[in-house]
Amino acid sequence: VRAAFDTPFKIGRTLVPAHAEAHFMRNGDGSSQLEAATRLSATIDRFNLGSEIKYRKSYVPAGPAPPGELMVSMLGSGHIGPVRIRGSTDFDVAPSARFRSAELSAYWSASEQSDWEGVLAYDRLANRGRVRLTHVIRAESFALALTGEATTKGDLAFGFNLNFSLDARHGLTVSRQPLAEGGMVHATVFQDLNGNGVRDPGEPIEIARAALFLAFDGTDPATAAQVTIPSRSRRINALMLTSGHYDNSGDFAFRVGLPGKSSVSGAILAIAPGHGAVCTWSPGLNAAGTSLAGAMALERLVERTGWSIFV
Repeated sequence: VRAAFDTPFKIGRTLVPAHAEAHFMRNGDGSSQLEAATRLSATIDRFNLGSEIKYRKSYVPAGPAPPGELMVSMLGSGHIGPVRIRGSTDFDVAPSARFRSAELSAYWSASEQSDWEGVLAYDRLANRGRVRLTHVIRAESFALALTGEATTKGDLAFGFNLNFSLDARHGLTVSRQPLAEGGMVHATVFQDLNGNGVRDPGEPIEIARAALFLAFDGTDPATAAQVTIPSRSRRINALMLTSGHYDNSGDFAFRVGLPGKSSVSGAILAIAPGHGAVCTWSPGLNAAGTSLAGAMALERLVERTGWSIFV
C-alpha cells in the first residue's frame, strides 16, 4: 500500500512546499515493513533551506519487533556576495540520537579565468574529517583543475584534470572550447503533423511545448484549449516540485525553484508558472540521475529572470 500527499502552505510570507509519503509492505514470511518520509523546503532571502524526515519500522510475526528508525536530513544553499554556499547534515533521532555527517562547501568564480572551490566534511560513523581545495584555471587553449584533499586520519591526495580539444578547423590547434562530448547526441523532438519525417514550418517542438499548459493553469495559451482543470494542473506542478527529480528533488527546488521532471537520459523539463515551459538536455548526470549542466542552466535562467516560485 502506498500513499502520497503534496501541498504548499505559507508561514508568514514564505511559501513552503511539502511532500509526504508512506509505503506499507507485507512479505511472504509474515513480516511487514512501514516506510514514511516527508520533505519541506523554503526560500528565505537568498538562501534555500529544506529538510527531510524518514521513518522506518519493521514488524515480525513472532517475538518483539525491532525499534523504529527515525532519521533527519537538512540542506541549505545560497549566496554570500559572489560566493555560493551549500551545507548539509544528517543525523539519527531514534532508536538512539546520534550525529551522522555534515558537509559545507563554497564555490567562488574569481574571474573568467579562475574558479575556487573548498569543501569541509565530517563523517561521524567513519570518525573522519576531510578538507578539499580545488583551483580551476582557464587559459586560452586549455582548462586545468588542481585538487588537494586531506583527512584527519593523515591521508593526503593531490590530482589534476586537464581539459582541451583539438580544433581541426584551425589546423589542429589546441582549444579549451568543448568541441565534442563522448556519447552526446543532439536532437530536436517535434510533432510530425504530416508524417513526412522532417520538421516543417509550423510543426511544434515537443516536450516544453507539450507541457506548456502546466504553466497556465491547465490551458494551452497557443490554442486556448483547456487541457486539464486548474486544480489538477497545480497538483501536477506540486508533485513535480517535491518528487520530480528522484532523491535530488529537494536540491533542485532549492537551486532552481521551479516544478520540473528529470530523466536519466539527461533531459529536464521545468515549468515557470505564468511564463512558460523550458526543456534542457545534457547527458552528464549527478548521483541521483539529474543532468548537471541542465540544472545549472536552469538555475542561471531563474537568477536572471526571477521566475522562481519562491521569489
